[in-house]
Amino acid sequence: MTHHPIPLSNVTIIMSICRADDFTNAALYALREVYPDVQVVLSSTDAHSSPTIPPGPTWLVSHDGWSSDEGRNACGFMVDTPYVLFMDNDVKVLGPGAIEACLEAIDNSFIAQSGAYGVKVADWLNRRAYVGTEFINHMWLDAVSGYWSLHQTDAFQAVGGFPKSIPFYPSTPANLITPHLHGTNGDLSITKLYNQRGWVCYSPARRVPVLHWGGASRWQVGENALDRWWKANVHHVRCDPLNAWKDKEACR
Repeated sequence: MTHHPIPLSNVTIIMSICRADDFTNAALYALREVYPDVQVVLSSTDAHSSPTIPPGPTWLVSHDGWSSDEGRNACGFMVDTPYVLFMDNDVKVLGPGAIEACLEAIDNSFIAQSGAYGVKVADWLNRRAYVGTEFINHMWLDAVSGYWSLHQTDAFQAVGGFPKSIPFYPSTPANLITPHLHGTNGDLSITKLYNQRGWVCYSPARRVPVLHWGGASRWQVGENALDRWWKANVHHVRCDPLNAWKDKEACR
C-alpha cells in the first residue's frame, strides 16, 4: 500500500470520560505533549466530571447518565473532519506516531477503521480469538478495541455509529445486550457493520505508542452482568505479533 501523509488537522479526537478526573487529566496532558493542536472533544457521561483542560482546541460535551457508546455516537455525529479517533481517558500517549500509525493503515477508501488493539477471531461459535498490540505489517482484523480506534468519519456516520444492541459474539445472551448498558461491545461490533457495506478494518504496521490501563474503566463505572459473562465465556489469547495468529492456532 502506498501511504500519503494525512494532515493531523483532518483528525478529531473524541475522549470518553466518566468521573475519574485524575485519569482524564493525565490522558489530556500526555496527549497535548505530543499533539498540541489536534481537536479534542471530551464526551462526558457524568455531570460530576470536571477535568483540568490544558491549552489546545478542546470542547467538553456532557451526556449525563448515558452509556459511553451513546456519548461517543452523539459526538461522532458532530465531527466534520475526515477522520475521527476515539480514545478512553485511561490511555496515555507515549510518544509521536500514535495517530500517524493508524492514519497510514486507513489511507484507502475501502478501509474504514484501524486501532491499537486488534482482534482476530478463530472460532466465532466458541468465542475464541487472538488479540494483540504488536504488528509487523498491516493485516485484516475482525475488530479493534475502542480505547484507541481511528475511523473514516463518513463510514462511522453511515453505519449509525457504535451499535447499541448488536453483540460481537452471536451467542451472547440477548438479555445482556441492552441499549443503555455500559460496555455493550459496540466498539467491537461496529466492524460487522462496516463489513456489511464492503469496508474493512486494517491494523497498523507497527505497535501504536499508547499505554492503556485496562482495568480503569471497570473501576470508574463498575462491572455489569455482560462483563461477568464475558470473563467466563470469552477466550481471547494474547499473540504478539498478532500477524502470527495462524501459526499459534496451528500449534493448538
